[in-house]
Amino acid sequence: MRSTLYPIKGMASGVEECTESESVSTVMCRLVDSQHVDAVLDSQTNMLSMYEKSNEMLVNCNALAVHRFTHTSVAVQRYVQQLTDLRKDLDSVYHRIKFMKLKLSQQYSHAFKGVSLSITIDVSCGNVCNRLDEEEETADDIKNVKIRDE
Repeated sequence: MRSTLYPIKGMASGVEECTESESVSTVMCRLVDSQHVDAVLDSQTNMLSMYEKSNEMLVNCNALAVHRFTHTSVAVQRYVQQLTDLRKDLDSVYHRIKFMKLKLSQQYSHAFKGVSLSITIDVSCGNVCNRLDEEEETADDIKNVKIRDE
C-alpha cells in the first residue's frame, strides 16, 4: 500500500509533508485542548489513588473478618462440644432418676399405690417439682406416712 503525502499548514517552516496517520494525529491534537487532556489525566490519577485506598481498606477488612471468623468458629465448636456433653449428662441423670423411681416403686409399692409420681422441671424458676398425677397429697396423707428404716 502506498501512502499519500499531505501538506500540513501552520508549521514554522511553511508547508511540510507527512503520511495519512501523521496528518490525522496532528489534526486531532489541534482539535483537543491540552488543558482538558491534563484535567482528564489529573482526574484519572485522583480516582486511581482513591481506588487503591479503597482496595487497601477492603483487604484490611477482609483480613480482620477472617481472623475474627477463625476465633469465633473455634469458640462455637467448643460451645457445641460443651452442650453435647451436657446433654449426655442430662440424659444419664434422667435415666438414673427413672431407674431409681422404678426401684423405689418396687421396694415401696405400698407408698406408690394409686399414685403415679412424675418429676417435672419448672423452667420459669429452675426448680424441680414433684407432681402427683392421679391424686394430690393432703395434710392427712403426709401425717399417715411412716418412715421405715431398713
